[in-house]
Amino acid sequence: MIIDAHIHIRRDQPTEQWISKSWPGETQFGITAEDYMEKMLNCKPVIDMALGFGLFSLSSSTPEDMKNDNDYLIEVVKKYPKKFIGAGVIDPSWGEKAKEELKRFSEAGLRVVKIRFSSIHYHANNKAAQRIFAEIEKLGMLPICHTDWTHYSNPLIIGDLASMFPDLLMVMQHFGEYMSKDAISVCKKLDNVYVDTSALVHPKNVLTFLDEVSEDRILFASDTLSKNGGLQPQDALNRILCLELPNKLERKILGENTIKLLEKVGLKL
Repeated sequence: MIIDAHIHIRRDQPTEQWISKSWPGETQFGITAEDYMEKMLNCKPVIDMALGFGLFSLSSSTPEDMKNDNDYLIEVVKKYPKKFIGAGVIDPSWGEKAKEELKRFSEAGLRVVKIRFSSIHYHANNKAAQRIFAEIEKLGMLPICHTDWTHYSNPLIIGDLASMFPDLLMVMQHFGEYMSKDAISVCKKLDNVYVDTSALVHPKNVLTFLDEVSEDRILFASDTLSKNGGLQPQDALNRILCLELPNKLERKILGENTIKLLEKVGLKL
């Protein structure tokens, strides 16, 4: 089974509304569950399932934004249980309301939580992040966190947060982007941290990760968030396929590792 462990989906709406209110410019970056299913079926090899979460609420104008995005994922998982695993998005800046929303969508079946600290200009190891991670650990959920080169969410600061919760498994998305070597160094020190390959900048560092860290803690992902343009699932697949890995390792990255990780938070695929 091939699983894309990182996609953004949203409700359908007119392009004009999306552009004017959510993403200034001329390109529609939103994609619905149905749009993505068409893409996954057209991939070679076909993608079987995807871990999806919202896009609007990465930095939410109101607590209601979080709820609306997460409600869509709850609906999608109920409608397409063989195609989608749902993750809720949390904006820790909303404090107790964020904790309430976390509990709400956890009880609705979303056992994974996405946080993008650089969207809200919060350092990943600050007190608000620690409080939300404590709640995530209490609920037995899986946090997946955006990483990049900023001082809000680079691999080292995400690693610092992970080190405070050694029994809580978590995923550093994007493999640190341009800081993939730092992501590798964090994963060498902390065996509770995984990486995904979405928006992968240095594919050959996958080989380094396999050699120096683990063949069990790396997940295929695309970061698909639009109908057209960059970050498409076939491109992400090709970045793994071009490495010409042994079949056993390729199967682990493309799906088996994700299945085993999700099982640890109560999700059986």
